[in-house]
Amino acid sequence: MTRQIADSLRLMGHNVEYVAEKDAGISDDEVLEMANYFIGRHRS
Repeated sequence: MTRQIADSLRLMGHNVEYVAEKDAGISDDEVLEMANYFIGRHRS
């Protein structure tokens, strides 16, 4: 995903976490941890 897509989705009201904005050196495990946290926060 590019930043442009992330920004467009945000403008449409979506809550987007774009990993490249967080840290260029983030590990795969950290990305998965963030995703699992995000999913867990938004389950009903």
